[in-house]
Amino acid sequence: MAGPRFHRLSYDDGLSNNTVNCIYKSSKGFLWIGTTLGLDRYDGYRIRSYFHDPNNPTSLPDGNIFEITEDAEGMLWMNTSMGYYAKYYIMRSVADKQLLFNTIY
Repeated sequence: MAGPRFHRLSYDDGLSNNTVNCIYKSSKGFLWIGTTLGLDRYDGYRIRSYFHDPNNPTSLPDGNIFEITEDAEGMLWMNTSMGYYAKYYIMRSVADKQLLFNTIY
């Protein structure tokens, strides 16, 4: 019986940046990766990247993610380099292309 396999992910695989600050596995089984340019969600097959958009108040408040954690209700929280905390809302847009964040200062 083979043991667990390790696969290194990089920018070539779809990460927003090769500089990874933190990794968190959520209760839903996603691997969340905080980089210096954004937030990535890996489901074991593909990576979706989310970025700060200054013209979109529901995007990440800052792209440099230092910490990811989850509360008892399953909500994800991100700490950014600017000291902002962003709470990930479960609601998703059509095709899951945009996460909705609420910035807590």
